[in-house]
Amino acid sequence: VVRSYDCCGDRDTRELACVAEVIDLNDLSWIKNLEPSARVILAGGMEDCVESLDLLSRVDPTIIPEQYLQMRDWRNWRQWALGSGLKFPSTHTVDEWLRSHSEMIAENATIVSQTNPRWLWKKHRSAGGLGVKFVDSNELEEPSLLRANGLSELGILQEHVSGKSIGVSFLSSHHGTVILGMAESLSLRPHIWSDFIYRGSVAPVSIPQTLVPSINDFASTVVRSTGWCGVWQADFLLCERDLYLLEINPRWTASMELLEYGYDLPLVTWHMSCAQFEKSTWNNLQKRLEKAQQESLSKFRKEIRYAEEDGFVSAEEADEWWKRRWIARQAESNGLW
Repeated sequence: VVRSYDCCGDRDTRELACVAEVIDLNDLSWIKNLEPSARVILAGGMEDCVESLDLLSRVDPTIIPEQYLQMRDWRNWRQWALGSGLKFPSTHTVDEWLRSHSEMIAENATIVSQTNPRWLWKKHRSAGGLGVKFVDSNELEEPSLLRANGLSELGILQEHVSGKSIGVSFLSSHHGTVILGMAESLSLRPHIWSDFIYRGSVAPVSIPQTLVPSINDFASTVVRSTGWCGVWQADFLLCERDLYLLEINPRWTASMELLEYGYDLPLVTWHMSCAQFEKSTWNNLQKRLEKAQQESLSKFRKEIRYAEEDGFVSAEEADEWWKRRWIARQAESNGLW
């Protein structure tokens, strides 16, 4: 029996689940009602909640809170990226910024605006681009403004880097880690919730071969440090020839279904079973993945369309939209679905 617990009650999760329940992330009673030994797959929003992870680990022993905390720690991201030959944007807590700001001001009062005029504020507990915003340079110059705007120890200041946004998905077991595939994010546009809100992806897209060794080294470092088993994903920015790590998502992500469709792979089954894989099973999995990546001709595009004004969607309209959720135009030369 597949049960879905979701803050939004999206149509796809309701259709796929035998039981679908809309929840509030601040109310954890639904976890306490889960049956022992139930298997749980996390999606966005819960991987940063320590209390949730602790409760879920009592239901599903394959969920190890410490692993999630390690994989969601931006200091680990920086260490793993730089240690693998990748780049990581300059990042500070507010307290670190204020200390370095005081030191810089003592040396040169204009150094802040000269080094980089664009900085981002990122909340620790966020997903899908929510909780990310530009910080005005005046706020960086004046400590009291940082505090007044609610920037606290629950987030970080990070240098804004421009480039192509990509997501690379992995599957890890005690036999090693494989790259499942790569997705390219659709272009960002301003939105009242966040200028960085997730708008969709195209996948699978080919990974530049020059990047593969560094990405493999990075993935091996992450798994060696955490012992992670299952699917996970990392977001990067490709800036000319430099690859910047942005974050790691130890969970099912929005672009994984595109890889699953594009390569015709049972990613959920692999995730649920990989802790018990024999070496022969792992080898066969790698062969199937390699063959799928070599033979795949179709890419899938998923686009999130946000309403520009309040409105009402009738049940009939919702049903019609659902019927047309996958539209194939096979005549297109690029094989985009």
